[in-house]
Amino acid sequence: MIRCILFDVDDTLMDYHEAETAIFRRLFAEQGRAIDALALDDLWEKSWLYWNGRGLDRPGREDVRQTYHERSRQAVEDLCAYAREKYGLAASPAALGRRFAALMAEAVTLYDDALPALRALHGRFTLCAASNALTESQRPRLRSLEGLLDHVFLSEEMGLVKPDPAFFAHAARAAGARPDECLMVGDSLVSDIAGAASAGMHTCWLNRAGRAPSGGTLPESEIRSLRELVNLPLLSDSKKRRNLP
Repeated sequence: MIRCILFDVDDTLMDYHEAETAIFRRLFAEQGRAIDALALDDLWEKSWLYWNGRGLDRPGREDVRQTYHERSRQAVEDLCAYAREKYGLAASPAALGRRFAALMAEAVTLYDDALPALRALHGRFTLCAASNALTESQRPRLRSLEGLLDHVFLSEEMGLVKPDPAFFAHAARAAGARPDECLMVGDSLVSDIAGAASAGMHTCWLNRAGRAPSGGTLPESEIRSLRELVNLPLLSDSKKRRNLP
């Protein structure tokens, strides 16, 4: 029986692309510069380039997990250095990186299916957020979900980084559940699905884009929207089925 549901945050509950777009619009405006769709697309492409260049697409590697949050800050500074050079921003890369982090803390970009799903599940299960994002940005964003989330597990605070099974084992204990009483819901087959499965949790892949699974990791369940989660067979019985708008 499932007692606890853990949710990844970025690209699961919140739209990271929308958040980054809003941040660059504000950064450019604060620098007295305009930004158009082509520049935003360019910066989004470079965001992935610098993220992967810092090894953050391979969080299963021990060396990456040991320095994950430092690498995250470096990737943002790399991106800001590029934006400064390409688009003539005046502030230093370090200053732009700090402002980026501050604006991220304000970027509450919930998907339209997040609140309905959390509200429908609240009270039936212990609900948790489980994120590798930087504490200084992620914890303020998650205040928008106070009253719906029972626990927030941030890897920087825990000293454990997804997909380390120890992250999920620690979260289960803190939530008062066994791993086999927990369901992890997330968009990443590596960080969320493989990591949680290794810890003995049930898994549900949120596959918004309808991608084919890769890397040999198969989720226990797959959904395209959080609206589908409410009636997932693992969670539902005939008396508790809900239809979401």
